[in-house]
Amino acid sequence: DAQLSWTDNEPDESRGYEIWESETAVYFLPEDVGATSLPDVDSSPYLHTNALADAANHYYRMRSINRCMQPTEPSNLVGIFKFDIQAGE
Repeated sequence: DAQLSWTDNEPDESRGYEIWESETAVYFLPEDVGATSLPDVDSSPYLHTNALADAANHYYRMRSINRCMQPTEPSNLVGIFKFDIQAGE
């Protein structure tokens, strides 16, 4: 599982959060082709279950939903990378 947590800079303005994931594009924006919207949440943290169960890398962005129910700018990118470490390399 992967736990994502964040600090809201304007908690009185937020009405929830969108979590977006991509397994293919490192530098993606929400709603890009290949990006997947995970379930919306009301607060931090968010637990993405089984995110470590497969061999894929996972990249995440979050954005707040404001009082007008409009999404804010997306967060910085966070990623989970999976690869083997070879001795002597």
